Amino acid sequence: MKRYDSKTKYCFFIKDELYDLKEDPFELENIVDNQNYNEVLIDMKNRLEK
Repeated sequence: MKRYDSKTKYCFFIKDELYDLKEDPFELENIVDNQNYNEVLIDMKNRLEK
């Protein structure tokens, strides 16, 4: 199992949020649209849907 220093919020009808907790511990910059984190976002969404 991969471990990420990231956090995601997944809500219906609300834009997703993704934060790199190592670089942004106060969750100030939503990086959900940053393509560098696309793999992390997909993996985290898949875990939530199980």
